[in-house]
Amino acid sequence: MKTVSRETEVIERTGLATAVASRLLENCTRDFSSFLIVVPSKEAGRLLRETLAQEIAEDGGGLVPPTILTPAGLANSGLHRFPVTNDLQASLAWVAVLQETRPETTTSLFPAPFVKDLAWCREFATALIDLRRTLGEAGLTFADVAATENVPERARWRALAQLEKTWITLLERQGLRDRESVRQAMALEASLARGYPKRFLL
Repeated sequence: MKTVSRETEVIERTGLATAVASRLLENCTRDFSSFLIVVPSKEAGRLLRETLAQEIAEDGGGLVPPTILTPAGLANSGLHRFPVTNDLQASLAWVAVLQETRPETTTSLFPAPFVKDLAWCREFATALIDLRRTLGEAGLTFADVAATENVPERARWRALAQLEKTWITLLERQGLRDRESVRQAMALEASLARGYPKRFLL
């Protein structure tokens, strides 16, 4: 376990649920209401809850569970502080980027010839928004995935990361912020975790 501050600890993801449950139970308490745990995904949160419940059941007795959130969930309460995009604004910006993108820069994404009309751009924009939202649940962007070593189809992720960069730049020119990026930036902000004396990052 690596301590990054007095209140926040980063726990290795290997054996995540078991490690966290054991770490919590070391406190010899069954009241975890003052604990905030930020997990990388909803699935990790579910596994942690199940493991913690199982550990308690084996020992007997009950518990007051901790608050378990994903980075996106933790940051949601702070979105009102920024001019974040709604789905329509995000889609229009993606359509604009896709319409201006030269075919030779996206051959890793689209190796075969295709018709890049408005309908296609709208459909692909929706797919990109959904994919970024899914990655955002784990605190990731296209650029984060592209920078990961040994990631499958890395050339395609790099192409997506370049489109993402152009898209974010366009939003900034319009005075807007990308919702997923704001969520990530705010997930670790101390003010969002105020009220929890003990905080963990997984």
